[in-house]
Amino acid sequence: MREKLKLYYCCRFTQLSPLRLSGGKNDRTDNDLMLDSRGLPMIPGSALAGVLRGRLTREEANLLFGRDTVGDAMTESAVLVGDVALPADAKVRFTHRDGVGLDEHKVAVPKAKYDFETAECSAPYTAVIEWSGWSDDPALPLLDDLLAGAAADGLAFGGRTTRGYGRMAAEIHKKVFHFPADLDAWLAFDPDTADAFADADAVDGRETVPQENVLCAELRMTGSFIVRRYTSDVAVDEDKSGPDYCALENGNGRPVLPGTGWAGAFRHHMRAMLDEMGGTAQQKADVNALFGYSDDGVLKKRSALAFDETEISGGQAYTLTRNALDRFTAGTASKALYTSCVQQGGQGTLTIRLRRGALDVFQRQLLGAALLDLDRGYLTVGGENSVGRGRATITALTLNGYPLQKEDLLHALTEVEK
Repeated sequence: MREKLKLYYCCRFTQLSPLRLSGGKNDRTDNDLMLDSRGLPMIPGSALAGVLRGRLTREEANLLFGRDTVGDAMTESAVLVGDVALPADAKVRFTHRDGVGLDEHKVAVPKAKYDFETAECSAPYTAVIEWSGWSDDPALPLLDDLLAGAAADGLAFGGRTTRGYGRMAAEIHKKVFHFPADLDAWLAFDPDTADAFADADAVDGRETVPQENVLCAELRMTGSFIVRRYTSDVAVDEDKSGPDYCALENGNGRPVLPGTGWAGAFRHHMRAMLDEMGGTAQQKADVNALFGYSDDGVLKKRSALAFDETEISGGQAYTLTRNALDRFTAGTASKALYTSCVQQGGQGTLTIRLRRGALDVFQRQLLGAALLDLDRGYLTVGGENSVGRGRATITALTLNGYPLQKEDLLHALTEVEK
């Protein structure tokens, strides 16, 4: 029987990687986080709606979120999406990260240095989504499928999501009111109270049509590595200074290899392989386009390849003090003494996400060959590669969750779109 319904979905998002969502200010860095009135990071409802809408076809998005065409064809959204906010007692770790543009020789590009702010928090972010309509509305099953897919896959918010930022797991609960039978219960319902969804039904995550192929490589760092974080910290012994730079760490205090570093290393290496095999200028331009760049190196569009941040565990840090020498006298160069804290060994996972249909067979094989070169030590990540840092070996491979042998990787990438 046809009846009037009102649905509420409570969405709880848990961070899997640092959030980088700009508020349009640069008071603390070149790109500050968006904060609410309490000084906590938040994600506006428009961002959540945009991420959800992006998982739909144009026709589905118009049906569920309204048609934004100017004129008589414009329709209102049936979905009300609230802001994604943290609880008042959430403990947030704010960090400043550095970025720099590199040329094909991994040399810094002039005027390409910048910094930005990120946030990490273990407390869940919460948002409420509301839908009103008739029980036979064709948009209703579409909304259920959309949120079930989000519960299964998680979502990513903010900037540089193809470089590992802003990834979140999703837990969703649903509460339904039938009218007129549930009118009094609905009038007494306040979705913003702590126990509002205590008796709500959990939305079971279920896979939707795959939008990407996921390639995972378990890594063992074979030596030292570092992605620099410059510091002016004071050492435990107050008579000594801390290191001039140390490894970039996440909120767990573990060193990380950021997605930006992985993407840069793979892009440069894939272009270098094309140089070695006599690739055409068009093939090199196509590789740039896969990573979101035009052929002149300027970021132009969303990358078809996403690289997650890699957390390294099980290694150890060591401090090294060095100085530059004058090549004529072999004496110490003036003001050239510095101390670094680098990482040695450890294990982690490199996750690469390939947007389905975006790479042809040759490009997928080129990516696979670059990954095998990482295993052989020809592709390195992080800084100070010229002194042997940033090498890793692959201990296990999976493609879309299925285990692979290294010798089968290129064939699997050839056939994966089928």
